[in-house]
Amino acid sequence: MQRDPQFLSSLQRLLEQECAVHGEYIALMEKEEIALTKFKAEEVTALAGQREMLAGQMAQIQEKRQEFMQHFPDAEHKKLSELIIKHCHPEDARRLTPLVGRLKKLITRSRALGTALGQVANFSLSLVDGTLSILWSATQNVTRSYSRKGVIKESYQSLKTDTLKQV
Repeated sequence: MQRDPQFLSSLQRLLEQECAVHGEYIALMEKEEIALTKFKAEEVTALAGQREMLAGQMAQIQEKRQEFMQHFPDAEHKKLSELIIKHCHPEDARRLTPLVGRLKKLITRSRALGTALGQVANFSLSLVDGTLSILWSATQNVTRSYSRKGVIKESYQSLKTDTLKQV
């Protein structure tokens, strides 16, 4: 591949932009995780909206990066870092390789945080679901449940004493 300074500087700017967007995305996920653990629903909703917007930007940048990769010979099924080392001038490779490495670390961190955020969200939802179940059962006069042996137990709430009595 011929050395094209304009192409390489455009690729460098794109990688820097992608790193910046991934950094913002990670910061939003960290804030969202904190808001989730404190059950701040409005803040979680706002952060999720911002994160969705950044995810759209990341997809666009990734598409542009794929287009840049197509300018390299034998680009199909190769990583950008491999293409840079193989086809770029050593001086250009020294400049671009750290950016690719930084991007890879940010993407790895982003994926790990996404998994952790999903787990926290699922746990929070199960807490809310459990609380709703308790509140719903408290509004019922008769609560039926099965014992270990499959026998139905009925409990009812006395309207006078607000305590459960078992039948």
